[in-house]
Amino acid sequence: MNVNHEIIDSSSEENELINECFNSSDEENDFRYTIITGAKFHTWEELEVYLERYALQEGFSFKKTRVEYYLHQEEMKGLTADQKKLHVKRRTYECTHSGNHVSKKIINLDNQRNRGSYQVNCPWHVNATKPKKENTIGITSVKLEHNHVMNPLIAEMAPKFRKFTPEMITDVEFYVKHGIFSATQIYPLLRAKYPDHPILKKDLYNIIQKVKVGQKEVVKNDSANFLHYLYEKKQQEPEWFFEFRLSENDRRLTSLIWMSPDQCSYYIRFHEVLIFDCTAGTN
Repeated sequence: MNVNHEIIDSSSEENELINECFNSSDEENDFRYTIITGAKFHTWEELEVYLERYALQEGFSFKKTRVEYYLHQEEMKGLTADQKKLHVKRRTYECTHSGNHVSKKIINLDNQRNRGSYQVNCPWHVNATKPKKENTIGITSVKLEHNHVMNPLIAEMAPKFRKFTPEMITDVEFYVKHGIFSATQIYPLLRAKYPDHPILKKDLYNIIQKVKVGQKEVVKNDSANFLHYLYEKKQQEPEWFFEFRLSENDRRLTSLIWMSPDQCSYYIRFHEVLIFDCTAGTN
C-alpha cells in the first residue's frame, strides 16, 4: 500500500518517527499500525484498509457513520455507487460500540430480556476529508481512546473482518462450477490457501448458496467429475490421498495426483519402487 506520509502540525523529529513506522514491513515483529492527524492516503479504499489493519491489531471493529458529498442530493440521483465515491468530501469512522442504546419498553416484564448493551458510547472516531482540488485523502481529527475492553478474537467475531475477499469468492465459484458443492469439501481448501483469513462455515454455506443461485448451469466435465469422485472417496475413507493444481489465470486443472489407501500402504512398505503410468496422448 502506497501512503503519502505528509504530517500536519508535527515537528520534524516526530515526522521521522511516523514515517519510519509507516515504511516498516508488515513482516517485522515489532511493527505496529498507528493513526495520526495529517496522514495522507491516495483513495478511500486505501484508508479503510489501513484502518482495518489497525483495528485488528488493537482488537475492535469500526463502522462508517457519516459521509458528505460535494454534490447536492438532486445531483446524486442516477449515479452508481462507484460514481458517488468520486464526489465524497468527508467521512467519519466510529467504533462499533459508539452511540447509546435506546431501550424498547415492554409492558409485560416477563417478555423483556435483561442483557448488556453493545452500544456503550465509545468515543473512538476518525474524521477524514478529501479537498476538492487535491488527489489525496487526509485524516483531519482522531480520538483513539475506548471505554470498553478490547477483543483479541475480533477477527473471528466481527462480520467486517470475516467478509470473503473477491479472490475467495472466485475460488468458491470455481469449485461449485466444477461439481464441488459441499462446504465440508471446500472449507479445508480455503483454509489451506488463506490461512490468515478467518473462515466460518456458516459464512461459507451462505456464499455457496449465492453462487449456486447465480449460476444457471453448472458445467460438468471429466476433470470436475473425477475431482468430485476423489472427494467422495476421501470422505468415505480418509486414507485416500490426492493433490491438484490450478492455473493462475483461468483456474483450469493443470496437474493431479492421487493414491488409494492400498497404494499409500504399499508406498510406506516399498518406497524404493515408484511406477508412473502417464504416457501422454494415448488415454
